[in-house]
Amino acid sequence: MSAIGIFVDFGSTYTKVAAIDLDEEIIIGQGRAESTVRTDLTIGLKSAVEQLEQEAIDVTLPGRGQSTGG
Repeated sequence: MSAIGIFVDFGSTYTKVAAIDLDEEIIIGQGRAESTVRTDLTIGLKSAVEQLEQEAIDVTLPGRGQSTGG
């Protein structure tokens, strides 16, 4: 099973997320939503992740139903 990294860019116009297969070094999905950095950062992030999930993979962020272990 490949290691997958989720990368986030909180920009002033868009919040962008990308899922990258770290072993194959390829982008396996992307999402983009209007930024909400001036109000609630999580709104834009959740919207971008939802778009990513529709395109590529199921993404579970900490606090969204899955424990990160420990």
